[in-house]
Amino acid sequence: MKNLARSILFLFLISIFALAFASDLGPEASITSSPSKGSLSTVFTFDASQSVDSRGFGSTLEYRWNFNAGEESWTDWDDDATVTHQYTDDGTKQIEVEVRDADGYTDKAWSQVDVDNELSYETEFTVSPEEGDTETVFEFDIDTTASYGTDLDAFEYRWDFDDDGDFDTDYISSETIDHSYGDNGIYMPVLEVTAPDGTTTEIRGYEYDGALSGGRITVHSSDYPEASAKVWPSSGDENTRFYFSAEDSFNGDDEYRWDFEGDGIFDTDWSSEETADHKYSTPGTYEVILQVRNSDGLTDEARLSITIAEEGAAPDAQIRITSDTHLADKDVGTTATEFKFNASYSSDEEDYSSYLEVRWDYEGDGDFDTTWSTEKTAYHQFLAAGEYEVTLEVRDTAGNVSEASYDIRVVTNTAPYASITADNDEATSGVAFSFDAGASSDDQYKSTYLEVRWDWEGDGSWDTSFSNDKTEEHYYDSSGT
Repeated sequence: MKNLARSILFLFLISIFALAFASDLGPEASITSSPSKGSLSTVFTFDASQSVDSRGFGSTLEYRWNFNAGEESWTDWDDDATVTHQYTDDGTKQIEVEVRDADGYTDKAWSQVDVDNELSYETEFTVSPEEGDTETVFEFDIDTTASYGTDLDAFEYRWDFDDDGDFDTDYISSETIDHSYGDNGIYMPVLEVTAPDGTTTEIRGYEYDGALSGGRITVHSSDYPEASAKVWPSSGDENTRFYFSAEDSFNGDDEYRWDFEGDGIFDTDWSSEETADHKYSTPGTYEVILQVRNSDGLTDEARLSITIAEEGAAPDAQIRITSDTHLADKDVGTTATEFKFNASYSSDEEDYSSYLEVRWDYEGDGDFDTTWSTEKTAYHQFLAAGEYEVTLEVRDTAGNVSEASYDIRVVTNTAPYASITADNDEATSGVAFSFDAGASSDDQYKSTYLEVRWDWEGDGSWDTSFSNDKTEEHYYDSSGT
């Protein structure tokens, strides 16, 4: 009987010691972040649900969060393993989760996200068909792309179908809408976009080769012709060549003729050609008459006024330069960078921008590297490091020229600086080591765009592929250094 009591007491003590030993092991924290990159409008999700209690009681775990590790600003303890957070400032953020089991033992895990200052997005729309009558149902389709992690469903849109300044719809999230026009005419629909960060942008037709396209709708409703005339530029001097267009007139079988001085004498014969050009030799204001005739002989007229000055003003040259978007300094590139030079913001008092010609001197040595062209963008890669003054010349239709310059610096692309830290330099096999390369840097590129890979054994054989994620965990199955 005494032996039985001793056995029971022995088993009881063994159980107590085993339970105490198991409690001493504590929980094991784990964290994932989604997405890993975003903007100030991004709602990040942090998940610690893969954390476990060493005794297997995961449901007893509690969690608290520090969304800017190092600031010691913790949330309250809570049993919810998943949280969301939106940042109010940009930068690389270290997120810290602390996990606590029922015995009060804790463990921590870390993750990292990159937050950009501005939401980057592009929106365009198409209309199908672009020509019809008052019975036609026109379909409008929107295409929006945005920076990684942006909720595209959070964008809202509203439409002004006739560009009269009054929007015809409320804000909607749908990217497609149908509309019919009750009257004939030329319509330029306007789309207003509201982004998740509250900013709004108007999208309308764009100017291409002297004509307004990409959203220009023609609606027919009558057999009679309807004349419409326009001119580029609207004013100039004796050296200016004016370009006239009847392309907004309809119906489709019209003929056209022009009276450039408004004296009742038409300067061109009837023609199916919608465009004409003319130069004036004397300063003054002229009324231009366009006459349109259809196949039944019915006619209509349109008039416009232009002013011819004694001298023309030179255009205003403007340069925009962009380089690799990953570079920390936009005025700096490397010998591997393809710079984009943009002169589309140049303007002229008399000419539309589509008629302005440009040429580029990339080195600022007085020798222009391109010929005159109406193409406003160019690309160039510098083969040698150094300081360069890029020069742009802009010429209008009257031959007036102006220039602008922009200083850029080209450097030799150097290797980045690698940095690594570990949460522990010694542990038993089966315990996860947390490695962090977040302090790695580069002289040219933002650290957020550096990619890293890991060789856990130092044997020269890489165990991971290149990735933007700077933190990794690894378990070693056997002891060693």
